[in-house]
Amino acid sequence: MADTIMVSVRMVDVTSGEVVWQNDLIEKLDSYDYIGAYFALSVFEHFNVQADSSTIAKTQEKEVKSAENVVLLSEGIDAFDRNDMAAARDVFEEVSKLDKDSEVAEYFLSKLVTNTSKFKVITEQYISYQNPAYLGILRTDRFHFAASKSLSGDNNGEPFLPTKIDGAQLIESDMFRGSLGYYFPVGERSGAGFEVFSFAYQDRIYDDFNVDATLASNNPEVNGIILSIGRAFTKRISLGIGVSAYYKTFRAGDASFSWSWDDPLYSWNFAVSPGFLIRNRDESVVFDSRFAWSSEKINPIDGSTFLLEDETNRPMYLENTLTLALNQKKTFVVIKQINDVSLERAYYYGRLLPAVEHFPVDWLSVRAGVEGSYSVLGSSGNTGLGAMGGLTFRFARIGLDIDLNFTYRKRPSRVIEDVMYEDYIILLAGTLSDKYISR
Repeated sequence: MADTIMVSVRMVDVTSGEVVWQNDLIEKLDSYDYIGAYFALSVFEHFNVQADSSTIAKTQEKEVKSAENVVLLSEGIDAFDRNDMAAARDVFEEVSKLDKDSEVAEYFLSKLVTNTSKFKVITEQYISYQNPAYLGILRTDRFHFAASKSLSGDNNGEPFLPTKIDGAQLIESDMFRGSLGYYFPVGERSGAGFEVFSFAYQDRIYDDFNVDATLASNNPEVNGIILSIGRAFTKRISLGIGVSAYYKTFRAGDASFSWSWDDPLYSWNFAVSPGFLIRNRDESVVFDSRFAWSSEKINPIDGSTFLLEDETNRPMYLENTLTLALNQKKTFVVIKQINDVSLERAYYYGRLLPAVEHFPVDWLSVRAGVEGSYSVLGSSGNTGLGAMGGLTFRFARIGLDIDLNFTYRKRPSRVIEDVMYEDYIILLAGTLSDKYISR
């Protein structure tokens, strides 16, 4: 009987000292799953609350497990409370080896290492950096910043990586996107987020023999906010939506000099981005998808006349991502597929990005991937190849991740529809987690 214990649990009204509920149980320690479910079901019945099926099932059939797990779980929770995340992960990983169905170990491991979505360098300018459906499963609050910069364009006033077109050279430069956001859980199954963002670039066509002679230019500057909400309707399915409002300052000129550089156009624009997420029980497989539409108008440039064409709608955006977590969530395999589609003109730009991320040590991850693209621009189809690599530095003690990514890609020109453009982009991002709110 040395491994048999008596557990007595009571609930006391703190104002009166009255015992409002009490129950006792004599049981073997290796039936700890049954012990926990027994008391949980007793509390639910006392308050006339329906228990979930998994709790009821544990009380109907006792499952004998290693009593060593109880001690290990206590050590792991103690390490977690002391913010010793490395020790906590080691303990909970050991528990999960002894008990593959341990919900406690699964819960804490998911808090220590979570699925990531760091395999992109720059998002669409007007939508959130992350699918809003993730807010429904967000466990702790999170501050996030990101800054992306294109390295193509001008180099100290000299053309750098120009693209030749008839009688001219195209330089798309000074692309920058920055964002700062805060996301937090709301209740047990919801979350919300707020972001401010800025985006700008300069696209210019120069005379082929005189780089000081600008034939056409297209230079927007954007500043805006994004409000996002998400809700997990079940433990495995979450939906979210983001709404953006942004102010655009647009300076442009062409061969007809129809627009003055000193007389920009201004416009308010709005965008909506619904998202969807589905995952398995232990979050080792996650699929998410999101769509985005904006009211913004854009102005392509005719590649033969160098005149601004009539304004047209910004292409719609669809992104799908499959994330597989392996090796106790130390290795991630991601397949991302992205589409830009216009229904009013012949424009499609699709990308497939498979990538792998691995944590060789607790504080560092390394990732690499390739990008294949196919685009239909007017009457022509084009293919392109690219590559990306990156690092994440993790400071678990303070809940901080610093991400650095670099990407090379060949994409459609932003202003001339039948031209493919080489692009080099660098991203610096950071996430600070679990500061004020958790669930």
